[in-house]
Amino acid sequence: MRWQDGPGRDGDAYDFTKSVDQVDVFISHSWSAGRWGKTLAVCFHLNGGVAAKSALVAAAAGALCLAATGDVNNLVSSPYLFLLAVDLPLLVFFLSFFFAHVCGCASPTMWIDSLCIPQTNEALKQEAISMLPAFVKCSSEMLILWDNTYCDRLWRCMEMSLYLKKGDLSKLHVVPVWLAPWLLCTMFLDWFCTRLTLPLVFFLWSGEQEGNQGSVSRCGILAAYVQLWSLLLVSFVAKIQQHQAMLEQLRAFDIRSAKCSFEQDRTLLEAIVARVYDGIDDAPISVVFSADESSPEADPAALLLPAEAAVLRDDAVRRVTSYPQFEECLEIFNDQDPYGSPYIRP
Repeated sequence: MRWQDGPGRDGDAYDFTKSVDQVDVFISHSWSAGRWGKTLAVCFHLNGGVAAKSALVAAAAGALCLAATGDVNNLVSSPYLFLLAVDLPLLVFFLSFFFAHVCGCASPTMWIDSLCIPQTNEALKQEAISMLPAFVKCSSEMLILWDNTYCDRLWRCMEMSLYLKKGDLSKLHVVPVWLAPWLLCTMFLDWFCTRLTLPLVFFLWSGEQEGNQGSVSRCGILAAYVQLWSLLLVSFVAKIQQHQAMLEQLRAFDIRSAKCSFEQDRTLLEAIVARVYDGIDDAPISVVFSADESSPEADPAALLLPAEAAVLRDDAVRRVTSYPQFEECLEIFNDQDPYGSPYIRP
C-alpha cells in the first residue's frame, strides 16, 4: 500500500488502482499524519487479532515440544526453553502482524482518497468527490486512522458524516495512529525484560548460591526487575492519557472550524454534509388507507425524483418547508456522538 502525504506526489497512483463493485474497508485518514503510522494502524486493524491467535498457537506448540522432551523437571537447564516459550511466540506475532493480510486466499480491498481520487485532473477530482456517498455506501466498513489533526480536516468530517448516516456503527472502527507503534514497542520491551531477568532469576532461585551472597544477588536482581517493568507501567499510563485526549477532541470538534487544503473544495464538501442530514432524500412517511392487495407496493423513496429534491434544496423553497436549513444540517452533524461506542479501539 502506498500513502500520499499531499497533492503533487504520486499523482499517477490512480492509474494503478482497479475498479470493484464492493469495498471491504473505506479508509479515512489525515494527510498530515505520517505514512508509517497509518500503515501500522492498518496492519493493526487487519492483522491484530490474527497475530494474537497465532502467537498463542505458537506458545502452545512450544510448550508441547518442551513437554515432549520427557524431562519436565529440568526445563530450566534446557537450551530451548526461552527459544520456544519466549522468542518463538513473539516472532510469530510480528510476522503475522505485518503479513497476515497477504497470506489469505484474497487480500481485502480498500478505498483511500489519495489513491482512488485523481489528484492531477481537476474535473475527474470534482466528479469523484460528488460520488463519495456512493463509495461509502459500497463499503463494508470504515476505518478511521485518527491523529491530532483528524478532526481539523473538512474532508474527514464529510467522510465521517456519510458513514454515520449509514447507521451501522458496528462497522465503524477508530484506530489511533500511535496505537500500533505503542503496542509493538511495549511488546518488545516486555520481551527484553523477560529475556534479561528470567534466566538470572532461575539461576539465583535454583539454590546454587547460598548465604549472604545469594541474598544480596536476589535483592539486586529484584531491584533491576522492578525498574525495568516500571517502564511498562509508564507506557500504559501514557496510553490512557492519549485515549482521553482523543475522546475529548472527538467530542469537541465543530465542522465549521475544520480546515480544507483547497478552499474551493469547502463549499462542495459542506454541501455534501448538509445534504446527508437535510432529510430530503429520506423516504417520506406515508400511510395507505385503501389499496388492492394484488397490486405491488410502490417504494416511497422512489416517489421523490432528483429534480424535485433539487427544488426542495433551493434556499427560497426550503424556508417554507419543515426541512432544516443549511446551517441547521451542519449543527445536526455536530450533535452526533458516535464516540462513546465500543468500536473505538482501546
